Amino acid sequence: MSAFATLLLVVPLAALQPVRSAPQSSAAATHADTGSTSRSTSQSETLTQTPKGQGRGQGLGQGMGITVNDSSWSAPKDGPLAERLRSLDTGRTTLGRKLAAMDTGRARVASAGGVTELITGPGGEPSCDQLQPDNSTFSMHDNVDDNDTHTLRVLNNNHGHCTQAIIRGRFTTSPAEDRIASLSSGGIVALREHDSGSDRSVTIRPAATGSADALNIQFRLNGVDAPFDAAAQRWLAGLLPGILAEASINVEPRVARWRAEGGTGAVLRHIAALRSSSAKRSHYEVLLAQRLPAAELEQVVVQAGGDVASSSDLREVLSKAAAQSRTGVAGSALETAIAKVASSTDRAAVLEAFGQTDDRDQLLAVMRVAATVPSSTDKANLVSALAPRYLGRNDAALRDAFFKTLVTIPSSTDKANVLDDVIPFAVKSNEVALAIIVADTTVASSTDRSNVLISLAERGAIRTPALRDAYLRAVQGIPSSTDMRNALEALTKH
Repeated sequence: MSAFATLLLVVPLAALQPVRSAPQSSAAATHADTGSTSRSTSQSETLTQTPKGQGRGQGLGQGMGITVNDSSWSAPKDGPLAERLRSLDTGRTTLGRKLAAMDTGRARVASAGGVTELITGPGGEPSCDQLQPDNSTFSMHDNVDDNDTHTLRVLNNNHGHCTQAIIRGRFTTSPAEDRIASLSSGGIVALREHDSGSDRSVTIRPAATGSADALNIQFRLNGVDAPFDAAAQRWLAGLLPGILAEASINVEPRVARWRAEGGTGAVLRHIAALRSSSAKRSHYEVLLAQRLPAAELEQVVVQAGGDVASSSDLREVLSKAAAQSRTGVAGSALETAIAKVASSTDRAAVLEAFGQTDDRDQLLAVMRVAATVPSSTDKANLVSALAPRYLGRNDAALRDAFFKTLVTIPSSTDKANVLDDVIPFAVKSNEVALAIIVADTTVASSTDRSNVLISLAERGAIRTPALRDAYLRAVQGIPSSTDMRNALEALTKH
C-alpha cells in the first residue's frame, strides 16, 4: 500500500508558487443511504493527540453499504514560464477549485514554538509508513469531490501502533464482521496494521468472475506477498470490526451483538475503546434507544461524560439519556457529566432536557450546574424555561436553588427579564414574591430594577405588610430618583 501525500500549510496562501504535482487517483464511495443526493462537500473527523493537547472535528454518518463511482484526477503538466504566469493571473479561481477538491479534514498538531496546521490533499492523508511512538493521531474522512465521488479512509496511528483502511464500493460482512462477504464491482477494501514488530496488509477486490461473492484477496506480510492462511484470517477478524465501528457502519446490529454477549456493560466497554467522538455518539444513541434500568442509564451518563470529547456529540448523547431519566440520575454523576459539555448553548440544552423531571434531587443537581452556564443569554433562557419545575410547587429547596442560580445571570437586562417572567408565580406565592424582590436588588440597571418592582405592584403580587416593607426597602436602593419615584407610584396605585 502506497503512502499518502501530506501538505503542510506553513506559509500564507498568497506566497504559494506553482509546483509540480504528481498524479493522484481519486476513487470515491457514497453511502447507500445518501447515494441519491448530489453533494460536493467533505465530512471528516480528525483527532490529533500529543502529550500537550488534542483536537477534534466532525465524524462520519452511519451506513453499511457504499456505492462506488470511480473517477480519476491528474495534476496539470508543467508548461512554459508564460503559461505559469497566466495561471497565476487566474490563481484565485484555480486555487479555489483545488481547495474545494481537497479533503478539508485538518489536524492541529502541537509542536515546539507553535502550532502547525496539517491539511490533507485529494485522496491522501498521513499513512502507516511513519509510526509515531511519541504521539497519537486519529483521522477519518468520507471525502466527496466536485464529481460526487467518495472515498472512506480511516487512520489510527497510536503511539507506535498504526491501523489504516481505505474502503470503496458496496460491501457486506459476515454477521460477526470478521470477514468481507461480498464487494461490488470496482470496489476495494484495503486494510493495514503496522507496528515495530510487523507490517501486515490485505487488499480485497471483486474477482474477475463478476460475482460480488467472489473475491480476490492479496495479503502482504512485512512488504512481501504471503498466503492468506488461517493466521492471516484471524488477523483480519481482529482488525475489521474495530475499523467498521470507528466508521459508524452497521451500528445497530453491532450494539445488539455486544449487548447479547455481555449486556450493557459489554457495550460500554466496546464504546470506551473507540477513538472517534462521532462513532461513540452513534453507538451510545443506539444503546439509548433501548429502555435501560436506572443503574445502567447512570453508567451511560457517567461514561459518556468522560469519553465523548465533542461538545455537540456529548449534548446529543446526554439529551437522549435525559429522555429516559424521569426517575432521576444521581446528582453527583449528573453534575460531573454535564460539566464536561464545553459549549454554553450545548450545556444549557442538556440541562433543559434533564430538567424535564419531577425528581427533586435531579432538579437540584440541574440548577446547580445551570449556574455554570457561561453565556448570560443561554443561562437566562434556561432558567426561564425551567421556572415551572421549581416554582410551581411549594418547595423551599427548589425555590431557593432557582433564585440562587438566577442571581448569577451577568446581564442586567437578562436577569430582569427572567424576574419579570416568573412574576405570575409571585401572584400565587408570597414566598416567590419576596424572592423576586430580594433578587431584584442585584440588578445593576436602575431602570431594569424599577421595572421589575413596578410589574410586581401592577399584577397585585404585593399583598402583605411584610411584602410591602420589602418592596419599600428595595425602592430605597434604586439609584435613579426618577426610577425610584415610578416604583413608589406603582405601589400606591395598586
